[in-house]
Amino acid sequence: MRAKSSMRSIAGLSFSVIFLLAAFVPAWAQADESALSDSKTAISKLSVSPKSLSYNVNLDKGVLSETKHFHITNEGTLPLKVVVNSPSNPDYVIRSGGGTATIPGKVKGRKDQQPSTVEVEFIPSGAVKNDTATIGVISDATTGKHVAIVSLRGKSRLRPQNATATATATATPTATATKTATATRTATATPTTVATATATATATTTQTATATSTRTATATATQTVKATPTQTATATPTVVATATTTRTATATPTSTTKPAPVTATGSNASGQFGAWSPTTVSLYPGTTNGNLVMVMLCVSGPVTIFTPPAGYGQLGSIGSTSTGEYCGLFYHVWSTGDPTVVSFADNFATSTERDYITATYSGENTVAPFDPSKTPGSPGTLSGTS
Repeated sequence: MRAKSSMRSIAGLSFSVIFLLAAFVPAWAQADESALSDSKTAISKLSVSPKSLSYNVNLDKGVLSETKHFHITNEGTLPLKVVVNSPSNPDYVIRSGGGTATIPGKVKGRKDQQPSTVEVEFIPSGAVKNDTATIGVISDATTGKHVAIVSLRGKSRLRPQNATATATATATPTATATKTATATRTATATPTTVATATATATATTTQTATATSTRTATATATQTVKATPTQTATATPTVVATATTTRTATATPTSTTKPAPVTATGSNASGQFGAWSPTTVSLYPGTTNGNLVMVMLCVSGPVTIFTPPAGYGQLGSIGSTSTGEYCGLFYHVWSTGDPTVVSFADNFATSTERDYITATYSGENTVAPFDPSKTPGSPGTLSGTS
């Protein structure tokens, strides 16, 4: 199937929808009036038990699947040919007992007759509350019902995973050196005037009996320099811490919505010998608004044209089997108010065996239920969109 963002396979339409196409051997058409009239002593009769299987898978404990089985028994004395079709949901797989088989008739006096056992495994892809499917069993029984439906219902548990913490960087202050001027004291020389006395010698002449003038020393002022301390300001660098903010990215979790799966909600089947066209088809009683309805109609005769009811489209062409069954496959998106009992006509104007099987699905794309690249050329496995 071509991959698409919203595409999901409805391999479930391989359902019983392909039940009459593979190795189907409808000896029904060969059961003539003489065989029917002698059915008291030589008949074949279909019995299926149980007709429903329930599954419960705990994925949290590492259990990935669960297998159960049902039995097919021949309650008559003639051999019974059966066809066990694939489940209508790919979460279910037949491990043994599928396909075509012949179950011997009962032998008088023997109680050890062995039924045919069909093993069915449920393999959920994740947590699911109500995962349903059906398996169609078709037979050539000469009396009683020759079609049986086995219902499958499963659930699985899986706890959601918890989110894990992730370390992220945040802003922290960082110290940065900054120069700041600070006053300090420093001694500098300043001139000051101080007076100091100094003696000076002078020559003197002396004469007898006369007055003489005498020079005497006189004080003379002399300047000397003396250092005196004075305060002056000098710049000194000082380190100061400054905070700097840095931004970092933080991861944010996001959620993704998964599209709802296409789910088989139910089915119905019936058939009749000596029936004329048209064939009345009863849909699954639980069909609701928006459901996809599939109908497979088969006639024991060379049908070349099927005429479906209004609103039903035909998929592919009419297919035939080696035993003379001519089958058509049809679909319809059911809306509230649509009938649940419809009629299909064909151009084989003869009384013969006419059978049908119908299945209903939810969750499909109601505008384009099928992938155009996988529309079949004849009835068979299909792919759909959701």
